[in-house]
Amino acid sequence: MKFKPFVALVQLFALSVTCASAVAQSPISNPGFETGSVGQNPPGWAVVPLVTAAGYTVQISTESPKEGKQCVCVALGARKGDGFGNLFQEIPPGPFLGKRVRFRGAVRYESGGEQGQAQLWLRVDGPDGPLFLDNMGRRPIRSSAWAFYDIVAKIPGNATNISVGMMLVGGGRAFLDATSLQLADVQEEPVEPPRALTDRGVQNLVAFAKLFGYVRHFHPSDAVEKADWNAYAMAGVKVAEGAKDPADLAQRLEAFFKPLAPTVRVFATGEKPAPVDMAAPPKAQIVTWDNLGFGGGTIPAGQNIYHSKRVFAAKAAGSPDPKSPFTADLGGGVSCQVPLALYAVDGSALPHTADPVTPKGVRAEPTGDDRTTRLADVVLDWNVYEHFYPYFDAVKVDWAPVLPEALKAAATDRDERAFLNTLRRMTAMAKDGHGFVGSAADDQFAMPPFAADWVEGKFIVTQVAPGTPKLLPGDEILEMDGTPVDNLWKGLEPLISGATDQWRRNRGKREMLVGPEGSSLEVKAKRGAGQPFTASVPRSVANQLKEKRPKAIEELKVGYWYVDLDGGRINMAEYQKSLRDLTSAQGIIFDMRGYPNEVAMDVLPRLAKEPITSALWNVPRVTKPDREGMEFVKSRWPLAQPTVPRFRGKIAFITDGRAISFAESVMGMVENYKLGEIVGEPTAGTNGNVNPFALPGGYTVVFTGMKVLKHDGTTHHGVGILPTIPVHRTIAGVAAGRDEALEKALAIVRGS
Repeated sequence: MKFKPFVALVQLFALSVTCASAVAQSPISNPGFETGSVGQNPPGWAVVPLVTAAGYTVQISTESPKEGKQCVCVALGARKGDGFGNLFQEIPPGPFLGKRVRFRGAVRYESGGEQGQAQLWLRVDGPDGPLFLDNMGRRPIRSSAWAFYDIVAKIPGNATNISVGMMLVGGGRAFLDATSLQLADVQEEPVEPPRALTDRGVQNLVAFAKLFGYVRHFHPSDAVEKADWNAYAMAGVKVAEGAKDPADLAQRLEAFFKPLAPTVRVFATGEKPAPVDMAAPPKAQIVTWDNLGFGGGTIPAGQNIYHSKRVFAAKAAGSPDPKSPFTADLGGGVSCQVPLALYAVDGSALPHTADPVTPKGVRAEPTGDDRTTRLADVVLDWNVYEHFYPYFDAVKVDWAPVLPEALKAAATDRDERAFLNTLRRMTAMAKDGHGFVGSAADDQFAMPPFAADWVEGKFIVTQVAPGTPKLLPGDEILEMDGTPVDNLWKGLEPLISGATDQWRRNRGKREMLVGPEGSSLEVKAKRGAGQPFTASVPRSVANQLKEKRPKAIEELKVGYWYVDLDGGRINMAEYQKSLRDLTSAQGIIFDMRGYPNEVAMDVLPRLAKEPITSALWNVPRVTKPDREGMEFVKSRWPLAQPTVPRFRGKIAFITDGRAISFAESVMGMVENYKLGEIVGEPTAGTNGNVNPFALPGGYTVVFTGMKVLKHDGTTHHGVGILPTIPVHRTIAGVAAGRDEALEKALAIVRGS
C-alpha cells in the first residue's frame, strides 16, 4: 500500500525559520508571543498551508496568557478535511550537538464540547531523515489549566535540524505560551549497569509484561487513558523483578496497577481472586477500548489510519459485560482478571480514578545504556506485536518465547548500541519486510566505493566508483575485514526483518558493507578462476552509487520505450510530456525495481480494459488481548476507470525483491488484471501501511500495522508478486555490464 511513515511530517515541517543559536538563552524566536498583532499568525513561527486548509487557525491571543500580555491560540473552525492544527520553528542544532536539551512550553486546552487534545512536539533530523521524534502522543494535554510541559532529548552529533512546536489534534482550542529550548539540567536516576536476570526474575518480568499489555491496551479506566506508559513500564520492571515467589509477585503487581486499574486482580494461580464490586448504576453506559490497529504510534492523528480510543455506549444486548473480566495465566505462578469493559457515568469510567502521576524512581531521560530502560523497552515493544501485529498467521511464528529471550538479552546488553541489536532481533522474528528499528546510537551510515549483491549464490561486486583500486564488477568477495562472507551473513541475517529471503538479502547487501564514516574496509576477492587478491577501500557517506539504467524515459529502439517508475527518477511533468510518444509506442517496458510515485497510478488505467482496483486492505480491529477474535475493517482503493489515450503497444514490467509496499500494490494490479508480462524476480512480499512507534531511549520501531491480501483473497505476505517470466542475474552478465532483466523485457515487447 502507498505509505511512507514520515512523508506527512516532512511536508508539514518543510518551512525553515532562521533563529539565533546562543545556548545561554533560548534560541526560540518570539518565545512568549509578545511580538505580533492579535488575530494574526505569530511572527517567527511557521504555519504551513496544510493547517489552514484543514480548517485550523493559529493566532495571537490576549485571552488569559500564562505570562506577559499575549499567547497563541490554535483552534478548529469548520473542519475541511483530515489534518491538525500546528505551529513550529526550526532551529540550527550546532550549539546543542551531543547534548541534552529541554523544550518547555506552557499549555492549556479547552474542548468546547469537542473531542481533541494538545501536544507539544520536538523532532531532530539527520542527513537521512528523522533521528528523534516525541509528539506526546501517549501523554496528550487535555487540562484547561495552564501548566508547563517538557520534552527532553539528546541531540545526536549528526543532527542537521531541531524542530519544536505544538499541535492541536481534533477539535477545541489549544493555547501555548512561555516556550524555551535550553540545555537540560536534569537530576537523574543513576544508569543501572548490565546484570543478568535470575530465573525467578525472568518469570517475574514475563508476568509483568503480559499484565502491562492487558491493562495498557484493553482496560478502559480514565487513568489508563491518561497514563505515561513509558514511565510506568520503567517503574514496573523495578517493582516486579525482585519478587521472591508467586504470592509476593501477585501482591506487587496488583498494588502497582491499582491506582490505574482498581478492578484488576492478580492472584496465585489456582486460588480465587478477591471479589470486585461491579454493580451497574442507573443509566450507566459501557466503556471499552476500540483499537483500530495500534493507536499509540508516532504518525500524526490527521494522517493516521490507526487509532486507539475509548468508546462509550448505552448498555444493550451484546454489549461487553464488566462483570465478565478477561482471565489469563501470566506465568510465574500468578494469574489475573482484567475487565475489558467498565460501567461509566457522564463520560467517566467507574470506579473513578485520579489523574495518574509520573512514577518515582524512573529516569527523566531514558537511555539504552540503562538496564531498566532496556527492560521496559522490551515490555513495550513485545506487547505492540503481541496484540496488534496482523501477520502472525502468515509467518507462523510463536511470539511468546521471544519475550523471555529478549528480556535476558536486554538485561546484559553492554550499552545502547548492543541493545539496538536486541530490538532488531525481536523485530526480525516477526518476519516483516517493513520491520526496522532505528536509533541515534547507530553510527553506521558510510559505504565503500563499490556496490555488491548476491548473484548465483555468491556475493558479487556489481558496481565500482571511478578510481576504486583493483575491484571490478563481477569480482567475488570472499572476506571482509578478515571474516568470510558466509560468516558475516550468518551473523547479520538474524538482525534483518523480512518476510522473504529476497527482501532480507536486499536489505543485507547494504548492511554487509556499511560502517562508520572514515573507516576502511579490507576486502579479499577473486576474479573468475584467478587467484584471490586484497583491496583496501575507504568508507564515506558520499559513496552512494546509483544503479546504471537508461534515462527515466528513453526510447531504447525505434518504437520501443523504457519508463522507470522509481519515484526518485521520474516525475509527473516529465511523464506527461512523453505521453504522445508512449501512447504511439509499439512496446513499453515499465521498470518497477524500486518505490514508485503517482506516475504509476496514471500508467495502470492506461493499460486497463476494465475498471481496476487495489488488493484488499485489512486493518485489524482489536478488542481482546492476544489477538483473540481479531476482526478486520476491509477496504480497497476506489475503482479506476480505463483512461485514454491508452498504451496500446506490448507491455512488460521488470521487478525484483526491491519492490515493496506501494510498489507491490502497483504490481498486484498488474498481476491480477494481466496488464503486462512480469519479468525478473519475486517482489519483497510485504504490503500494508506501516505504523512506527517510539520507545524510551530514542529508539523507533516500524512495523506493518495492517494485512494485505491478494485480489483473490490469497496470501501476499511472504509470497509477493511472482514473475511470469523469471530472469536472474549472472556473474558473467554483471562483469559485462549487462542488465539481463531489461534485455529480456525488451526482447519480449519486440516479439523476438
